[in-house]
Amino acid sequence: MSFIAEHPLASLSSAVVLFFAIRKLSQSFAGPLRRLPGPSGGHWFWGHELIAFERPSGDAYTEWIDTCGQTYKIKGAMFHPDILVTVDPGALNHMLSKEAKKSDFIRTMTDRLVGKSLPYVSGDAHKRQRYQLSPFFTTQATRETFDMIKSCAQTVADRLRSEVTKSSDSMTINLPDWIGRATLDIIGRFAFDFDFKCGESNTAKTIQQAWNEQVKLAMQRAGFIGLVVLRAFPWIVDLPIPAIQQEGAVKRAVRDVARKVIERGPSETKRKNLLSTLVTLVSQGELDASSDELLDHISTLVLVGHETTAGSLTWALYELAKKPEYQTRLREEIKQLGREPTYEDLMGGMPFLDAVMKEIFRHRPGSSHTERVALKDDVIRLKNPVYNDRGHKITEIPIKAGQVRLITIHMLIWLAILEFKVILSTYLRYFEFHDTGATISHRFANTLQPYVVGEEAKGNQLPLRVSLVGGQK
Repeated sequence: MSFIAEHPLASLSSAVVLFFAIRKLSQSFAGPLRRLPGPSGGHWFWGHELIAFERPSGDAYTEWIDTCGQTYKIKGAMFHPDILVTVDPGALNHMLSKEAKKSDFIRTMTDRLVGKSLPYVSGDAHKRQRYQLSPFFTTQATRETFDMIKSCAQTVADRLRSEVTKSSDSMTINLPDWIGRATLDIIGRFAFDFDFKCGESNTAKTIQQAWNEQVKLAMQRAGFIGLVVLRAFPWIVDLPIPAIQQEGAVKRAVRDVARKVIERGPSETKRKNLLSTLVTLVSQGELDASSDELLDHISTLVLVGHETTAGSLTWALYELAKKPEYQTRLREEIKQLGREPTYEDLMGGMPFLDAVMKEIFRHRPGSSHTERVALKDDVIRLKNPVYNDRGHKITEIPIKAGQVRLITIHMLIWLAILEFKVILSTYLRYFEFHDTGATISHRFANTLQPYVVGEEAKGNQLPLRVSLVGGQK
């Protein structure tokens, strides 16, 4: 009896591995990226993607830019084709203006995380959804949220001040927890007029627990492996794999609350908010959107408006704790106003606060890269040529349909600027933040997440010691 007959599963597995290996070799030697430079090393199975995952977010890409130039290729994991990586201005302009899409893998994960809202859709659907939501994010609309944002920030500051006072005027906190309370309260009020009660409501705890578990999984190698396997075999998306199924937990928790807002109808809404306004427009025939689409808008807003802003604030206070002279300077700028900062102060009258915010957005972006997939064969022309290991000058790159292209992020990204400034200025009026000496690193797990080196299994952590400013009570 043959080996295949005696060991069918082993034979099938070997055949699958051999197929992918042959495909990988053919692409490496004959593919359009074969002439591009690339970093040395890379695991035979996990490629360079595992290196990028295990290093602090973005560090590997930056190092490879220094050694390979602004445009290069990396080996994909699990026999995935080589991936084009670029920060070349000419290439970026071409790639972002030409017809492209996010990969099916990214779209699948985005759907599980927040639904089929703006981060998921493209083309005409993207234009339609932007048109639906843009009136809620104008300068005037943002200004109208100022009092609400200030109230939420003050509530969380009062709660933290009470805790610090009970701890002999100084205590160590896990900063992401306390920052997240404020941003979740704000986005709950803005999105669907829901009070998360400073992170103490059952719904808030459900959302935070689901998010924390999701981050823990995404920060570990098992999470990386799960996503790579999903990219290769997208049909496994519904299998009971924790790293995959946990992706939808936050969306489910948010949708449960938002669905009740839709069911009660616009007439019972206490205050104006995004979801009730959208429901009213739908009921009046002024907006064509299904209930599922409205729920996806809210799920997206809760994650984008809560988690990304919380992350930026966490990194801002960490950097200020390490540089107390800057913390003092910022506190003095607030004090010199002689009053609580107004909207006009925060948005145009506090230059050092503005500089701190911009530097955090630049230095600690929520994501180290984004990606696009070519819809048809194309040629990308580089503004800054690169040279391969044979010294050949490369000024353009032929691209085949389906080619994955990574755009590493070195630029300012949109975040809730007003929310950032209100919370940071409120906290600095009451608290001094001190470095604990813990070794902090960061990894991308849906957004940029801090962790204590050696305690990765505990998820996102950034401990800081907090004391009251000037002996306040």
